Amino acid sequence: MKPEISAVVLAGGLGSRMNVLTKNCQKSMLGVEGQPILHYIFEGLQSEFGSAKVVIATGYRGEDITKAFGNRYRNIHLEYVHDSRHLEVRKRLLLADGLLEGPFFVMGTDVIIHSSQYSNMVQIFNTAPPNEIYGVISGAIDIKPAPTHALISTEGNKVIEIQTYPPFDYTNPSLLRDMSLWYFDQRTLHLLKEVPSSELNISPVLNEAIKHGVEYMIEKYHDNWYHFATPEDLQVHINFHGIVDAKRNVRFCHSLVGGNPDTIYIINKVIID
Repeated sequence: MKPEISAVVLAGGLGSRMNVLTKNCQKSMLGVEGQPILHYIFEGLQSEFGSAKVVIATGYRGEDITKAFGNRYRNIHLEYVHDSRHLEVRKRLLLADGLLEGPFFVMGTDVIIHSSQYSNMVQIFNTAPPNEIYGVISGAIDIKPAPTHALISTEGNKVIEIQTYPPFDYTNPSLLRDMSLWYFDQRTLHLLKEVPSSELNISPVLNEAIKHGVEYMIEKYHDNWYHFATPEDLQVHINFHGIVDAKRNVRFCHSLVGGNPDTIYIINKVIID
C-alpha cells in the first residue's frame, strides 16, 4: 500500500505586517481571491496525492483554523498541536515531533505555489539512493517574491549554501529563493532538535549541516508564486500557466469573525491548472 503523504503546516505567526487585518484573524485565514491561504495548501495536497495527514502547528488565533476546518478537509486528515507563545519556525515545527513517521513536508502559510511542486519534490526524494540525502528544498527561479527569505546556491541538483539572513550577496546569477517549503527525512528533525535553543529558524541549521557534509537536494520551481506579508500582497490574480480566475477581493476572516465559517465552502475557488 502506498504510504500516505505527511506534512506539518506552520500556522502560528502573528502576521504583524498585515496590520489591522490580523488583529482579529490568523494570517493563514486571510482571503486571497475568495479563499483563505490555507485552502490553497490543502487543495494542492489533495490534488497531487489524493489524501494526506497534516499536522497544523498553531499559535496566535489558532481557534480560527480549527473552527473553519475541524479535523478533515476533503480526504486530508487534520491534527493540531498548539502553543500560544510566539515561537519561531524551528520551535513551532518541533511541536509536531513524534506525530509523523517517514518523510514529511514542512510548509509555511505565507506562500501559494502551483501544486505540482509537491509531487516533484517527493519524486526527487524517492529517486535518490536510500539514506543519501536528508531532504529536498524548494527553490524559486524568480527571487523577487519574499525578499527576506533565504537565498540558495546549488551545484547540479544539490544545495551547497543557504544565505539565511539579509543583506544577501546577489553576485551569483543562479541563486534561488527559499520558498518555506521542504520535504524532510526524519534525520532532519533530529538535527533541528539538537541545536541550541537560541536558534530560531530552520535554514541556518540546514546550512550548518551542509557545511559538515549533510546533503539536501534542490527542486527548482519555475512557475509564478505568491508571498503574502502585507495587505497589498492579498490583492493578486493567482495565475499558473496562463489560467486566471476572476479577481475577488474577499478576506475570509471577515465572515469568520462576524458570521458563519461554513461560508468558506460556497465561495468560488481559483482555477488552478
